[in-house]
Amino acid sequence: MNWEDGEAKIDCPGLIFLYEFHYIYVDILNLKSLTLPEFGKVILKEASEIRFDELSTDIMNCVQIVGPGTNDWTTPHLWYNLDNPDNPAVPYIERLPSRYDDVIFPTPLHAASIIINAEVKSVSLQTGSFTDVELSETDFNLMITNDTCLNPAGCVKKWSQDYLIQNTMCSDLEKQDWEPQCTDPLYDYSFCNVPKCGAVVTIRKLKKDFRISKIQDALKKYKSPNFAGRLYPDEVKIFFTEKVFSGSSFVDAMDFYEKLIEDGSYDVDAISIEFSGLPNRFWINHLKSARSFIFSILLWVIILFGVFFLVSNLKTNIFYRFLSNRPLTTYVMHYNNIEDRGYIVDSQSIVDLNQSFDNPIYDHQSTSTSTKVLSMDVPELIAEEKIEDDAL
Repeated sequence: MNWEDGEAKIDCPGLIFLYEFHYIYVDILNLKSLTLPEFGKVILKEASEIRFDELSTDIMNCVQIVGPGTNDWTTPHLWYNLDNPDNPAVPYIERLPSRYDDVIFPTPLHAASIIINAEVKSVSLQTGSFTDVELSETDFNLMITNDTCLNPAGCVKKWSQDYLIQNTMCSDLEKQDWEPQCTDPLYDYSFCNVPKCGAVVTIRKLKKDFRISKIQDALKKYKSPNFAGRLYPDEVKIFFTEKVFSGSSFVDAMDFYEKLIEDGSYDVDAISIEFSGLPNRFWINHLKSARSFIFSILLWVIILFGVFFLVSNLKTNIFYRFLSNRPLTTYVMHYNNIEDRGYIVDSQSIVDLNQSFDNPIYDHQSTSTSTKVLSMDVPELIAEEKIEDDAL
């Protein structure tokens, strides 16, 4: 019941049934109005009264009843295994309770009625026995079998052979717009052909001493969510997957596949394995890495072309200039008549003789391209020459 603002008010619309609600019992009901859902029905038993009064101040005028509605037994997401409720590797067909399963309804009961006849081992509520709750007027139509699977190889559930149930269960799932987390997902009938990512190991030949419990015990050591079940009479399937698919289930599936082949104690034959594609994130990251790799290659190509250009040109060949045995510079001596500096030794590379050679006869001065100048003042030598001339 939902009270408006948590308290009763005078100006209220009455008693409202928002959704389908199965049964409600009243003796005498005073209210302004009664709103029923579509296809709603009111049954008045003996001595029961409903009095409509627009001026009524009865607290029932401020009540909205939200019924739990009706759930279909063949809706996979309504069921989960109490031992492992979040296991995504359990096929949809396997999630439906069967004659070998104990069914527990949570409290409060979420379904006023269940559509379809069902065979189950037992039915109970989390707060006690199913018979402890007054549900004689509900539409539960369950056949309690108390059956237990005594076959060491596992028992095939009725749902896997009931194509009517499968079509009912899978019809809604197949209509949904699924976005798989991988490329090339797997499509298996036990998952209603909904795309799944991971791997599946299939065993198509069971030997005489085969025990499915041995496989189920061996799977407990793997971190990836997994499930092994005999979904069909001559076939056992082992599913490996992940909630957020990263591809780690591939490693576990391959390891278990090799173990089944190498270890004959599992009593199986005709084993195969199938993988989905890689995670979508892998391809996104791989594409980013590929772009970076291509950019790096282009950068190296540009650098190599630049080095090749420098090496091929003698004027800019840095290896030829610094690593060869050729002299790095040419030393020349010429006469400089400026400021009586005498002879000058230029350390320079000869590029143009006209600019690198001075002829004092024509009193021609060149623009020096020297990078280093060493002055050699020889006044004593000139003085000696004058003395010799005077003596002569």
